[in-house]
Amino acid sequence: MSKRERPLETAVLPPLPQRDREANKGDCGKLLVVGGSRGMAGAVCLAARAAGRGGAGLVKVAVPEPIWDLVATKLDESLTAGWPATRGGGFSEKALDPLLDAAAWADAVVLGPGAGVDPQTVALMRVAVRQVSKPLVLDADGLNAFAGRLASLGHFQAALKDRALVLTPHPGEMARLLGKSIREVQSDREGVACDCARDTGSVVLLKGAGTIVSDAARLYVNRTGNPGMATGGSGDVL
Repeated sequence: MSKRERPLETAVLPPLPQRDREANKGDCGKLLVVGGSRGMAGAVCLAARAAGRGGAGLVKVAVPEPIWDLVATKLDESLTAGWPATRGGGFSEKALDPLLDAAAWADAVVLGPGAGVDPQTVALMRVAVRQVSKPLVLDADGLNAFAGRLASLGHFQAALKDRALVLTPHPGEMARLLGKSIREVQSDREGVACDCARDTGSVVLLKGAGTIVSDAARLYVNRTGNPGMATGGSGDVL
């Protein structure tokens, strides 16, 4: 254990707030999850289910229109919406207006699971990060939209300095974001996570064996987990 590392244990976490006995779903948080594309509907479904099981009162899932019926069938408990899509089955830039409208409804937004890297989708992700003012979790292809553009991500966050931003990369996504190799990321996971958090004004959750959580000033390592988690979908749930 390094000198700056603290284990992520129950004792260092704030207690979950107690719900009022008469609370309803509208009192327990509204989450918007934006993602999915043709061939990658599972990621956004897993993220939405995890949010619901984690306690979100309402979860709205927005996907490209061609996969909307599939996602709506899989997610009985979530609100769903199909937005304008490209021929390849990803979000088109025309999805920006419904995205901003839905973000205004939500208390927090998850952007990127399974969204793909169609050029129009990438452009949409970048504009959304610049304009969405709600607490934002950027994952998967939401992060890939900023591959090699860490400074742009930091600039957008600085312009919305009161917004909470959480980045949840696995080592490959972190490597693309920073323009490094995966080996470089893995050789200094703590330093990479802290530097990324500092440069983007975010909280970084770097996935992997010994998941790291850092806001640059503090660093925690989750030493739980096991190799059985090394399977597709684990990161989407996280």
